[in-house]
Amino acid sequence: MRSPWLQVFSSKEEEGGEGKKSRTDQAKELLAKYGGAYLATSISLSIVSFTLCYLLISAGVDVQELLAKVSCYL
Repeated sequence: MRSPWLQVFSSKEEEGGEGKKSRTDQAKELLAKYGGAYLATSISLSIVSFTLCYLLISAGVDVQELLAKVSCYL
């Protein structure tokens, strides 16, 4: 099961489709549904993730290879 936030930000933008919601509209709906606590949690986890990736890259670790070993492709 994928997180609703992950679905909004990882899906490709729909072009030209009538009745399709933009990513911004989907994000607004999710914020209204789950509230600020869910948003704060998502942002906090993103900051930790970006920081960890930055530190690994700075230390000379091949992050792409590391993620491939755990079957997480970017």
